[in-house]
Amino acid sequence: QGMTGSDAAGAADDNVWGFTLGSGAAGTWSGVSNLGATMTPGAGFLVYVFTDTDNDGDNDLPVNLSVGGSENSGNVTYPSSGSIDASQYGLAGNPYYTTIDFDDVTRNNVEATVYVYDDAKSGGAGYISWNGSSGSLTNGLIAPFQGFWVQATGSGSGSIQIQTADKSTSSGTFYRMMDTEQVGSMYLEFSDNNGGYSKTWFSYNTDGEVGKDSRDAHRLMPLMATSRLAAMSFAGDQALDINNLPYDHGSDVDVPLDVMSLQLEDEQYVTGASEVSMIWNIDDLPEHIELTLTDNLTGDVVDLNNELDYTFTTEPKGSFSATYQDAVGIYPLFGDARFTLHTSYGALDNEHEVALPSVYALDPVYPNPFNPRTTVRFDVPEVSRVELEVYDITGSLVETLLDEKMVPGGHQYSWEPKSLSTGVYFLKLHTANQTFTQKVTYVK
Repeated sequence: QGMTGSDAAGAADDNVWGFTLGSGAAGTWSGVSNLGATMTPGAGFLVYVFTDTDNDGDNDLPVNLSVGGSENSGNVTYPSSGSIDASQYGLAGNPYYTTIDFDDVTRNNVEATVYVYDDAKSGGAGYISWNGSSGSLTNGLIAPFQGFWVQATGSGSGSIQIQTADKSTSSGTFYRMMDTEQVGSMYLEFSDNNGGYSKTWFSYNTDGEVGKDSRDAHRLMPLMATSRLAAMSFAGDQALDINNLPYDHGSDVDVPLDVMSLQLEDEQYVTGASEVSMIWNIDDLPEHIELTLTDNLTGDVVDLNNELDYTFTTEPKGSFSATYQDAVGIYPLFGDARFTLHTSYGALDNEHEVALPSVYALDPVYPNPFNPRTTVRFDVPEVSRVELEVYDITGSLVETLLDEKMVPGGHQYSWEPKSLSTGVYFLKLHTANQTFTQKVTYVK
């Protein structure tokens, strides 16, 4: 409503908004004036769905939103003009009718983290995030036409380019057999008897810092305030959903961690007492890292490597505003943090290092002929972009299986065609300085 082409063009309140970048500010929401206008590819927008869509007094939810027209066919830059100012957010959108992988999106002065608003998020509507190795936005996959937030770095002039090559169209699965990139992750889950739920992540990367870095994800407040359980760690006074720490460090690292039971009263979040159960998953934690959690209120010390859970009661410590002026709001550091997460670094085990390949190489595909799948193995001696393509006997490109920047090591790709006919095809592996070609036969 409230715009040309809507059900109620003369209504006072709009329910479809675009996001306008501001100079030196976090941007503003503005109502879309005409639903018949062409949307800018790569730009996100916000839709508020009314419970009673036909104004007859009944609850019509859930409802479906549909799109029409031609899918964007080329690469897209966001913003289409100008840039995102330093440390500010921009609302981009997947312009394709295909899932894209944010890790493949080209970033120019933009942080490595991405945020998606999930109205059905456990514990209440809010943001989920991904930083390349950790987060609730699984593997950084962004659904067709999904809006997502990006943040410019401190240097500003931020932008991203979404390419058709970023589409996740391949039916195969990519596996890294050998990877020198040192990464790890873990998460903590919190739940209470009132249905409250929250989750916070920690990642460990070679580029991780004790303070704020580009892989840290802010703990963002919801678009519409509701009572909730909220857990977050901190880098200085900045609340984080994902805290990216060093993979190896010369000394131990302590990180504040807070958990608050929040009740909404008169646009204020009031902290209260609630019994909370905490569990964690450290399956992807590097072996040289050990974690302990200190309850700063009770003095309890929890060994996350050897214990399974911990129960505690949150404490009332006042209230803070549930509203914020900018389009994106970050939880404040409010009072003293309940916990301290202590990361202890042991010696790295270098005994099992595997020699890296010295040259690019493509191994014989096996099996060949194949049905329904075959495995392609290749070596990469240095960080570089690699393309793996399939051509038919006429020389026409049939499918691009891979187009990614890869770390040094041995890699493999499992290729399972879905719509190809029986016949002879040619696999081409394009590397930084050489192209390899191999003939394969697919039989049904």
